[in-house]
Amino acid sequence: MAVSFDPASAANSSGSATFSTCSEYRVVGSGHYRSARSLYYHFRSLGRASRTGGQPGDIVVWGGGTHVGIYLGNGYAVSALTRGVRIHRLNALTAPFTAFLHTRMNR
Repeated sequence: MAVSFDPASAANSSGSATFSTCSEYRVVGSGHYRSARSLYYHFRSLGRASRTGGQPGDIVVWGGGTHVGIYLGNGYAVSALTRGVRIHRLNALTAPFTAFLHTRMNR
């Protein structure tokens, strides 16, 4: 299932997820977390990364930080894949699901 999104405006999946976390602007807007892996490590150090309890708006991490997306709820996420931005199930990627980064956007 495709979503309406201009992939040219987002360089990669970490850029898309970083942009989406407006409530986390102080964290991701600082310029220190420019990769999915560094963002994952930061949230993990704050105790806000877990494999359960994902809420819509949370960042989803696969492959230990090799890929990220945005959790939509009910087991679905949106992320930038090689064939464009897609909505897919959490377990649909070849990289294994790692964690939810709890952004607290939906609380």
